[in-house]
Amino acid sequence: MMNLGYRLMGLATGAVAGMVARQVVTIVWEKGFGKPTPQGDETDVDLPLAQIAIFAAVTAGVTAYVNEAMGRKTAQWYGKED
Repeated sequence: MMNLGYRLMGLATGAVAGMVARQVVTIVWEKGFGKPTPQGDETDVDLPLAQIAIFAAVTAGVTAYVNEAMGRKTAQWYGKED
């Protein structure tokens, strides 16, 4: 059975990874395209579907990368390296 502290740290790092990834994508998106990021509400109706799909894919990729990196760091802290 896994250590409760390790599980809680994993949960916290996952949440932080999502926030960090969103901020990174938002900054890069706005600097690169000069437009605000899609917000997932009625303001996105006028945006091209391709732009929304690209934003979703980039966000998912960055989130997965940051989550994996933070998960590995958490494992190092707890001495649970594979």
